[in-house]
Amino acid sequence: MNYREFLQQVEAQVRDRIGEGAHTCIQSVQKNNAVIMEGLSILEQGENVAPTIYLNGFYQEYLAGETMERIVSRILHYYQQGKKMRYLDISFYTDFGKAGRRIVCRVINREKNQKLLREIPSRPFLNLAVVYYYL
Repeated sequence: MNYREFLQQVEAQVRDRIGEGAHTCIQSVQKNNAVIMEGLSILEQGENVAPTIYLNGFYQEYLAGETMERIVSRILHYYQQGKKMRYLDISFYTDFGKAGRRIVCRVINREKNQKLLREIPSRPFLNLAVVYYYL
């Protein structure tokens, strides 16, 4: 099974095991230095927070002989562990007085991250870029 088929299979099996009332989707997330990670997001009805579980490492395990059933079980275990916060009051992020103290910066390679830098707040610094994150 190739990588795309693996992603589709994982999403379908997770969706089947979670059942009605949950939305799943696979999305590509660009990380630092042009690294692309595929993540499975699961959003249950009535929630506004959808954890993302990155699947790249699970595919390597599958290629090494791990069963799809065990992989899906582990993904669901991680999902259950990570969903302690079922609803997040996102108005916090719109009040700079509250959110400002949790904004941090990081310096990354500007040349290797050109695509990422078109999508996130940044400013040039020598041959690098300063990017901002909410901690």
